[in-house]
Amino acid sequence: MTKKVKRRIMIYASIGIGGAILWSIIHWVGWRRITHEFLSLGALGGAVFFVNALLIFFLWALTWRILLRAYGVERSWRELLGAFAAGYTITYVT
Repeated sequence: MTKKVKRRIMIYASIGIGGAILWSIIHWVGWRRITHEFLSLGALGGAVFFVNALLIFFLWALTWRILLRAYGVERSWRELLGAFAAGYTITYVT
């Protein structure tokens, strides 16, 4: 088996396992309860939550950019945000 095939299998397995865990949690809690909680925020609450999450994400990425520059590593915002989003997602999912 080639390295590329192993990598694809690992990616698909990770997505499958993560999806199964997410489905299990949603099924256990219940769709109605989840929907009720989201709707209870209202439009303004949802917007504030979303803007707050984006602000935290960008400020956290900014701290990484400052740290990397201090070590002499220059990366574009696109590279930095992509790597940061991937790392954040993996950390959040696991």
